[in-house]
Amino acid sequence: MSAPFRLAGLLRLRRLTEDAAASWWGGAAAEHRATRARRDEMYGRAVAAPADADSVASLRAIAVARSSTVALLAQLDAATEAAADHERALREAWTAARTATAGLEKLEERHDARVAQEDLTADQAALDELAVTRHGRGTPGGTP
Repeated sequence: MSAPFRLAGLLRLRRLTEDAAASWWGGAAAEHRATRARRDEMYGRAVAAPADADSVASLRAIAVARSSTVALLAQLDAATEAAADHERALREAWTAARTATAGLEKLEERHDARVAQEDLTADQAALDELAVTRHGRGTPGGTP
C-alpha cells in the first residue's frame, strides 16, 4: 500500500484558489476589453462627427456636443485605465496562486516517483524472495 501524499488537501485548496484567481482575471480582462472598445468607438464617433455650422445656433450646439464628448472621453479613458489596473492586479494574484500551486505539484510529483520506486523495490524483493524460496526447495526454474 503506497503512502498518500500528505499535502493533497492543501494542493486541492491551492488549485481551487488558482482556478478562482484565473476566473477573476478572465472577468477583469473581459471588462477591460469592453471598456476599451467603448472608448475606441467613442473616439471614432468624435472624429467622424460633422463640423458644418451654418448658423450661430448650430455652432453653439456643435461646441456643446464636443464639450460633452470630450468629458465622456475623459471618463472612458479613466475607466479604461482603472480596468487595466484591475486586470493587472488580478493577473498578478493569479501568478502568485499559480506559483504556490506549482511548488506543491512538484512535491507531489517527487512523492509519486518515490512511492512508485518503493513499490517497484518491494515487488522486486518479493520476486527475489519467491525465487530464493523455490530454489531452496530444489525445484528447477521455479516450477513446482
